[in-house]
Amino acid sequence: MARTHCPNCDKVIEIKSPRVGAALVCPECDVDLEVISVSPFEVDFPLDDDWDDDDTDDWN
Repeated sequence: MARTHCPNCDKVIEIKSPRVGAALVCPECDVDLEVISVSPFEVDFPLDDDWDDDDTDDWN
């Protein structure tokens, strides 16, 4: 079983067979997470597909 910690609440997360790109929800704080690495097993907040570097031009 692969183990890591939630980046939001530090709760231990265990998954039998993690896959890069798989979505999951922290069992403690209900935050959406994404598997970013399987060796070592790591999760992070999913990237927002709507975000674009060109959007910063609109801030001026």
